[in-house]
Amino acid sequence: MTEKKFTAETAVADAGTALAEVVPKTDDIALRMIDPVADAKSITVSCQAELDAAVALGKGLAALEKEITETFKDAKTKAHAAHKSVCTLENTFKKPVTEAKLRLRGVVGEYTTRVRLEAEAKARAERERLDAEAEAERQRIEDEKLAQAAELEEKGLNLAAEAVLKAAETVTVPEVPSTVAEPEKGRTAIMSGSSHTRAVYDGKVTNIVEFLAWVLKTERYEMVTVNHAALRKHIKATEANAPIPGVEISETVVPVFR
Repeated sequence: MTEKKFTAETAVADAGTALAEVVPKTDDIALRMIDPVADAKSITVSCQAELDAAVALGKGLAALEKEITETFKDAKTKAHAAHKSVCTLENTFKKPVTEAKLRLRGVVGEYTTRVRLEAEAKARAERERLDAEAEAERQRIEDEKLAQAAELEEKGLNLAAEAVLKAAETVTVPEVPSTVAEPEKGRTAIMSGSSHTRAVYDGKVTNIVEFLAWVLKTERYEMVTVNHAALRKHIKATEANAPIPGVEISETVVPVFR
């Protein structure tokens, strides 16, 4: 069997055909559901006879509910097929555009990263140069003062020599501002004076205990989502007999109509 070649036209045709066959006939069900739905809204239970009637009505509603599910089952299958056709068509158009965008993002990202690294290296080298010059100047002043102290000692001016030596111990050199601007923090790059990129941040929890301790300390509870399905499953497995700190366990009895 030859596989049908996909094109935009065939996708549109398939989607149209599937959509045309989606809606099921529901007139009969719509009529038959009116009375039992109305009865269920008005019924009260105060004795065994009324309880039996309510259970019988519930079984009828359950059967009707099952019939409705079956009625729409085929329609949902066809709707799903139509949805898949439309999604396939969408992806056919979107794929080359997305691939082109991703390639462009890679090219731009590579350049802006290189610019940022070069700027950081230049600023670091400039800072190291200034620090070296400052240290050399400090050492020069200190050597000069030591020479002055030695000269004063030779002249017998010991107190003056000690004062010069103490001054030599606290020699400071005024900081010279760098002529190279530090790269911006939290940005991937700045090009031509305006931002063409944006920083994308993400976080991965590597230690859940430390993370939860931080959440409690900072009260950032919005960062933690309770998995209620897993919580209910655990409570059901223990039949609500195992208390959970910080959790109020409740039990509700509901009727089963079969």
